[in-house]
Amino acid sequence: MNTHSDYIVSKEIYENHDTFKNNQKVVQARYYLDDLDFKIRVDFVLGFLKTFNHKRYLFEIQYWDNNDYLFYILNSYNSNYKILENYTGDESPGLILLDEENLNIRFLKELFQSHYNHDFAIEPSVNIQLYLFLKDKNKLSVIEFYDDRGFLVNHYLL
Repeated sequence: MNTHSDYIVSKEIYENHDTFKNNQKVVQARYYLDDLDFKIRVDFVLGFLKTFNHKRYLFEIQYWDNNDYLFYILNSYNSNYKILENYTGDESPGLILLDEENLNIRFLKELFQSHYNHDFAIEPSVNIQLYLFLKDKNKLSVIEFYDDRGFLVNHYLL
């Protein structure tokens, strides 16, 4: 499989959301985590992700810090990642593509916890936005983990 071309196609579908919406080919859900205790939000998200049974998990990580901790996490779990754009210190984020055959729960737990820690100024933290692309023959699911308050799920019928 060509990770980069699959990513480009998935990203294009996601960015053309209105076309799918106008053609009534999108199902959306929003998960609010505000009512969950901060200590169990990561476990809730991981439980949600475990419900997906895919052969491939394609993550986009946008990052706004030259934070060594993010790369420490990625390297500690031997993640198959590629830096598409380095963060240069301006408003545009750096961009990392992560292609995984299995959900590495320990890796994701550390990544999500440090992501959620950022909003509460708790260390270790990373300033990221995370997208997960799950594609099969008839559907693309895109999950946008924007911060500790929740996430969006869009299912596009192809």
